[in-house]
Amino acid sequence: MTAVVLDGGNIVTLPNPDYIITWSNNVPDPGNYIQNNIPWGQYSVSVTALSSGCTSQALGTLGQPSPILASVSPTPACE
Repeated sequence: MTAVVLDGGNIVTLPNPDYIITWSNNVPDPGNYIQNNIPWGQYSVSVTALSSGCTSQALGTLGQPSPILASVSPTPACE
């Protein structure tokens, strides 16, 4: 999951020292804007602009992936 911050309609390049990012649900690196290898479930992210003190929060759900299905067809053995 990736947090994308908009400020006045403009995308803010992250990481950025002007913003504090905090994730919920015990993610490995709660201050990082990108979370990798996290289990499926519901997450929230809070972003605080240090210049104004304003905080915004967003919720998201990372779904469980579908099982991988494989089909194997045997071929005749070489003679």
